[in-house]
Amino acid sequence: MSTTPDVTVQETGINKSDPSLQLIVSPFVAFLAQFPRDVVVPSILFYRNNYPLLSVVQSQGETTIVCALSPHPEYHRGASRAETGIPGILECFAVQPTSQGGPYAVLSVKGPLDLTLTGILNELTTPLRLAKVPIYAISTWNTDYILVPSEKLDRAVEVLKKTGWTFAD
Repeated sequence: MSTTPDVTVQETGINKSDPSLQLIVSPFVAFLAQFPRDVVVPSILFYRNNYPLLSVVQSQGETTIVCALSPHPEYHRGASRAETGIPGILECFAVQPTSQGGPYAVLSVKGPLDLTLTGILNELTTPLRLAKVPIYAISTWNTDYILVPSEKLDRAVEVLKKTGWTFAD
């Protein structure tokens, strides 16, 4: 068992010292926007190559856009959406989002991850849940991303370090 002042997590056997499992605090800020399922996603989002992370997920009931932007100097200090560029992205859409959130700090697993690995997200998110740090997770072929509210970044890093995760320089 690993213990932090308010987090206890059962060990799962994941080799957190594996270099591909190092965590990275990304130097960009992310925002989420929820749209109706039938929203037309503007193709310009895919042709602007300046988004370090862009995820578009459409389900039966919604379309969710996650977009990371180059950092604003105050990106983890409570900068508003207007100060960090989210209105420019939302202006591309013909309709307003039904809901939106951010700014989020972006943590990622260095990767690339073997697709046969199991429990990585669980191992990352359980200590954050116990520490009451909300997350939004995204997985790609190569890695996993964990978005945490920017104001909770320091707490998230502290908890993950105390539960054995290492961070790349």
